[in-house]
Amino acid sequence: MFTDNKFIIPKTITGDKQYMESDGIGPDEVNKKAEIGFCYVGDATTGTTPISVSATTWTVLTNDGASSYSLCTYLPYGTSSDIFNTTSNQFEWDDGGLALGDMVDIRFTGEVTTSTSNQDVIIELFMAQGSGNDYQVLLFEQTYKTAGAHRFAVCGDVYMGDTDTLNYPAQFKIYSDASCTAEVEGSYVKVIKRSSSY
Repeated sequence: MFTDNKFIIPKTITGDKQYMESDGIGPDEVNKKAEIGFCYVGDATTGTTPISVSATTWTVLTNDGASSYSLCTYLPYGTSSDIFNTTSNQFEWDDGGLALGDMVDIRFTGEVTTSTSNQDVIIELFMAQGSGNDYQVLLFEQTYKTAGAHRFAVCGDVYMGDTDTLNYPAQFKIYSDASCTAEVEGSYVKVIKRSSSY
């Protein structure tokens, strides 16, 4: 029996005739079961109230998710915008529906205003926080020769290779050898699911 908008697959062969039937899924179901998707979390606060960064102090880069450009409609099937907690400013991979073997590509953009010449700025993603096996992923390291505003675009990728990485939060932090301020534009997060969700 054939139904609308379903894939057609072989069923049986009787004599010299091959019989076909509708598969259980079609294009609509495949679209709903996508294994690659994205979420954009844009900040609306730090552009007018920058984050104050003290010298030689790791400081959280906050993101309230309140930008009109925020968009998490196109995440893979089974995942959700809970992947980023705008209250704690942390990625919560497991709450967002990720599993072991899944991967995430990240682009993080913003602006830093340095206070002196030859100032070093570092941005890292602090992983598995609170697990006892936490670690950092270096995403950005730059020496700015002149004081002033400097835009940055940070790209990196992480994978859910163990339960500490998956079940404990991750967070962007910034460090500098002199005081500065930081503005967060937003985080583009591409989620790649390892296996089928259906």
